[in-house]
Amino acid sequence: MQLQLLQHKKTELKSSDSIISFQTTGAGSWKEWDRFICIEGKKAYHIGNICGTCNYFFERLEGANQKISRKTIIDEVGNKSIEINSDTYFEIEKLMPVGKFYILRFTVHPRFIRIGTEHDYFTKEDIETFGLDSFWGLPHYPKTNYYREIDIEINERSKLYNFLIPIVPENWLDNNVINSYADKLNDGIIPTVIAISHIDVKEPADWDDDQKHTKHICFANYILDGHHKLFAAAKSGKPINLISFISIDNSICSESDWTLFKSTFGISE
Repeated sequence: MQLQLLQHKKTELKSSDSIISFQTTGAGSWKEWDRFICIEGKKAYHIGNICGTCNYFFERLEGANQKISRKTIIDEVGNKSIEINSDTYFEIEKLMPVGKFYILRFTVHPRFIRIGTEHDYFTKEDIETFGLDSFWGLPHYPKTNYYREIDIEINERSKLYNFLIPIVPENWLDNNVINSYADKLNDGIIPTVIAISHIDVKEPADWDDDQKHTKHICFANYILDGHHKLFAAAKSGKPINLISFISIDNSICSESDWTLFKSTFGISE
């Protein structure tokens, strides 16, 4: 099974009162180097740097401490799949900051990943391609468990890695709410999870001639609303609906790599 694209569109949001923002900070002679997702101006996630030959990473920060939603959409997204361009979708759109976005609606089959296990990207694929951190000599530590969808092999050089990253940790979740969503999923109800996302394309400057999949196309979805639903889906092995707002402005992705990403899902503008 792999994530199934159901709908897509491209849009530009020219005004917003969202509490979510992207920010950058400089390092050395670089005015912009490190990138962050912020909530109410506080850094919630370090989402990597602008370097295309550095490894991909994310790291949970102190600002990642609340889900983002509106009361007008909680019941809607909790009980059904939301279609793009529906009234509820336009309410969801108000959660997003100003910018250009690809909006993709998927059916996903999330797998819960504990950091440091054999299924952890940073323990396995990251090290296989980029090696251990040159200073610490250890795998990257993202300070959060997370979810993955199945990886998609695009060609011998390129592979798409799919991440679903919670804003709040699983130990903050309510078991009763998780179980209620598990019951819904078992009854065939497919609720909706909302994410703000970016694409980072990373490839080392040098690699062995026989090494495959040196280009990592990392599709990072930061969950704004739907943490209980996502955990229940992973626990029960059921699919769930995901609306992903991919920030074009805040992705590290060339035009040719955007074309590669879109062609993987049959996206046309």
